[in-house]
Formats: sequence, structure tokens, C-alpha cells
Amino acid sequence: GLWNSAQTTNFIDEPEMTPGEMGLEIPFLRATIGLEGEDGEWREFAMLVGDVVTTGVPRIQRFATTVPDDRLFTITDELAQRLVPSLDQLRDKTLLTLAAEDVDRFQITVVRNVAQLERDDEGRWHLTDEPETALDQAFIDDKLSALVRLRATRFFDDRQIPDETTGMNDPNVIATLFDEDSGTSQ
Repeated sequence: GLWNSAQTTNFIDEPEMTPGEMGLEIPFLRATIGLEGEDGEWREFAMLVGDVVTTGVPRIQRFATTVPDDRLFTITDELAQRLVPSLDQLRDKTLLTLAAEDVDRFQITVVRNVAQLERDDEGRWHLTDEPETALDQAFIDDKLSALVRLRATRFFDDRQIPDETTGMNDPNVIATLFDEDSGTSQ
């Protein structure tokens, strides 16, 4: 979407500046995509976004060009910034690798109250300490599925934030999942 948006702005047929003056000799960004053609040949296309912000236009813009067809155009600086992925966007956001159906038991601690559940051979959940207590199986399955699908939205591991600030020194909820077959816990 951003690639197509960037290519449909203001085209320049006869540039009056050199690539260096447009910031394209050492570009701000080089985005490359590969496409397989109908003939089975692999083709690479690139968009270079200049590192010079042009002024004197209604919105701050940057020069851009595509490779190999060398179409020259301008894009807004805002769009150029959005084309640059952050490390957080590139990182895998998976938190748990266990699948819900592989979890044999799990323990959840909510403000120091612990509940431990086990799945029996028929796939039904029971409290470990009170196996006779009837449990809402759909609710447990829904919560377990939601838990294994959790994904990170931001990362703080490269920032020195004390546990007291994040609340991780005394968390309100701790969930631990167990896969007895593989000996895995998360």
C-alpha cells in the first residue's frame, strides 16, 4: 500500500537537478521488492528516496526514483518516514510458542491467589486441587486460546527501565503453561 502510494504522486519528466542535488546519490531509503513475472523470471524493483527535503512546495517533500525504470517523482516527507520500518515493526512479536491444544496444564496466579488446572484424557479441564468442581470448559478454552495468541506491541529490552516502574517486580497476574509431552513450560 505505501509503495503504491509513493509511486502515484508527482512525476518529474525533465529534472533540472543532479541526483546528488536531489539526495539520491546516497539515499535516505532504498526499499527493494522482488516479483516473479509470468515468465517465471525473478525481477527486482527498488525505490530510492532522497535524503534532501525540498522546500518551497506546499508540503515538505523528498525526491524519489524507481529502479530499473528510473521514474523520478516526489513524495511527502511524512510518507518517506512511514516507508522506513522500525526495529519494533520488524521483530517477531510471538510471546508463546505453545499451541493451545498442546497445553496439558496451566497455572494462573492473580494477586497471589493460585489456580492450577489440568486437562484430562478426554480434553476436559479440572482444578488440580478440586477435580470434582465443575468448570466452564468454553471459558477456559477461550482464555487459553487468547493467552497463546498474545503478541507483543512494543519492546523495552534495550531500554533500562526498572522493574519497579513497569510493575514486573510484583506482577498482578502470572500465567504458566505446561506441555507435559515435550517437557516445555512457558
